[in-house]
Amino acid sequence: MQCANSQLCVPLSGGRPVICIDGMCCTPSEICRSI
Repeated sequence: MQCANSQLCVPLSGGRPVICIDGMCCTPSEICRSI
């Protein structure tokens, strides 16, 4: 499943919503991961 750029999304590992970049959920503390 892909997400739209600059939209909020929730990482597979759970937790608070984060920003989507290039179809992946990104957080400051985690490497981008595809969803």
